[in-house]
Amino acid sequence: MAEKEQFLARQENPQHALNRVVWIAAIALILVYFFLDPETPGVPRCPVLIFTGWKCPRCGSQRAFHQLLQGNFQQAMSYNLLFIPALVYAGIGWLMENTALGARFPGLKRKVYGFYAILLVLGITISYGIARNLM
Repeated sequence: MAEKEQFLARQENPQHALNRVVWIAAIALILVYFFLDPETPGVPRCPVLIFTGWKCPRCGSQRAFHQLLQGNFQQAMSYNLLFIPALVYAGIGWLMENTALGARFPGLKRKVYGFYAILLVLGITISYGIARNLM
């Protein structure tokens, strides 16, 4: 009887439903970017670049993601230097939040994803956005 109650408790948890939706959306997005080259006409471009002529820190991320899925790491880095490190950072953060890693290494989680780490990431992102427009 306890197994059935645990199963029902898992099924009723809205977080599980949200997780399923997020996973399905992520898989769909990966498939879209695997098969669709963002350099083809009709794919949305960066609104910051369109309206200001400046490259934002995220400019080139669609093309970088497509190239990364194709296994072209150098090409991905040439489109957006911060994309792969940001993807790794976000992935580790997701693991720390959604698995036992966060509980296992709370000090690391606090240092790498705490307030000062967020300020550092923000500073790097802003500096990169400025630097890529000066070149």
